[in-house]
Amino acid sequence: MTNREIHTLRDFLAAYEDALAFLKDLGVDSRQGRLDDYRTRLRNAVLAEQKAPEASHAHQSDETFQYVLLEAREIIDIATLEVRFLQGRETLTKLRDLRKGKTLPDPRKDDPARNYAFEFSAAATAARRERLLGFEAGDFQIGPEGYPVECKRISSLARLEQNLRDAKNQLKARGRPGIIAIDLTSPIRAEQGLTRICSCELELRQSVDNELTAYLFRHFNGRALDGVIDPMVLGLIFHHRLIGSVGSPHEIRLARTWQAFRVHGVDNKLNHLFDAATSWLADGGRVEASEGDLVSAIRSVPVP
Repeated sequence: MTNREIHTLRDFLAAYEDALAFLKDLGVDSRQGRLDDYRTRLRNAVLAEQKAPEASHAHQSDETFQYVLLEAREIIDIATLEVRFLQGRETLTKLRDLRKGKTLPDPRKDDPARNYAFEFSAAATAARRERLLGFEAGDFQIGPEGYPVECKRISSLARLEQNLRDAKNQLKARGRPGIIAIDLTSPIRAEQGLTRICSCELELRQSVDNELTAYLFRHFNGRALDGVIDPMVLGLIFHHRLIGSVGSPHEIRLARTWQAFRVHGVDNKLNHLFDAATSWLADGGRVEASEGDLVSAIRSVPVP
């Protein structure tokens, strides 16, 4: 298990190599495939910055390299999980498939390796707040109630409704109410660009929150919501992440956000279960956004 502070690209590389060493002990071969490609690109970028610390470098604005940062960071997150959660046969198979897929994702195709990465990364968030029970039901299971969480990574807006229906049907097949987790990083980054240059970390955190809020307001319509209303669905949680620089291109940071979305009527008791089941999404519990907060967030994000 690894847990390094990351402030520079050199820190990032060290944390990533720690993560690969952790996964190697679990049988994940990173000597080839996209995981090795990420390592090579990170090493080359660190060498370039070491040779000319004050200069601008091509990787700082390169689209492929920004994808590398986003996805390598997920591998770093995964390596914070305790080994005891990762020893099941199916779980180990998914871990060992993480290296599959091309360096750049193809939004037209399903990508199991990246789907698994989101599952494990989301589970790592629950584990940090001591709510992860394991991977026995759903993509993972949270406690103490034992609710399954079905994870879907959306590569393009066109796939949102189908993925929501698929997740609902998976929960129905399990016969236990649970949560649907949707990662919207890819389509939001496609709209808003891959990089964000901020003056401070607060600005970066506000950016990632505002981008997700604006995206949901503009694209998550009633038809999509109707497709998931079911007693087996407690509610939806949406995830978004952003790699940006703070003050200097050499100072990199990750910002991430989770937003919970109730799908049932105001007086439905399932809402109370959902609220309790999603308290792990943020330190100190969830915060309700006011109408003013929503309007401000939407206005701050340009329409593509």
